[in-house]
Amino acid sequence: MKVTKIVFVFAAFGVLASCSSRNTLFTDEVDTDVSTNWHVHDVQVTVPDTLTTTEVNIYRPDVDVIWHGDPQGDRLQQVGVILHDALEVAAETLIPENYHRPVVIKATLIHFHSLTPRARALVGGFIRLSS
Repeated sequence: MKVTKIVFVFAAFGVLASCSSRNTLFTDEVDTDVSTNWHVHDVQVTVPDTLTTTEVNIYRPDVDVIWHGDPQGDRLQQVGVILHDALEVAAETLIPENYHRPVVIKATLIHFHSLTPRARALVGGFIRLSS
């Protein structure tokens, strides 16, 4: 069961590369025969500075990144941290450290949408801004 979850996580991210000088790109599901011995050595997240974002409070801004869950600041950096932390947690819980083939998860953010405060008020829920 764990191996199936591992394969799903890796397939969802779409890119895995070994820590050696040889990189391998997996665009489809990775066979369990291949991934059985993998250990996540590192998680690397790239957030291109070409992604668009806005602080405008409308129902659905036409931008790449919508995030209002933190105080105003560098939204690209904030969602990069969210993605990185989520990948690290997934890697720690799904892959025991006694496996021997180190791999690196490389993820590039292309789109991140959460609700704007206005949209959240329309559909319900709350947003907690930390001080």
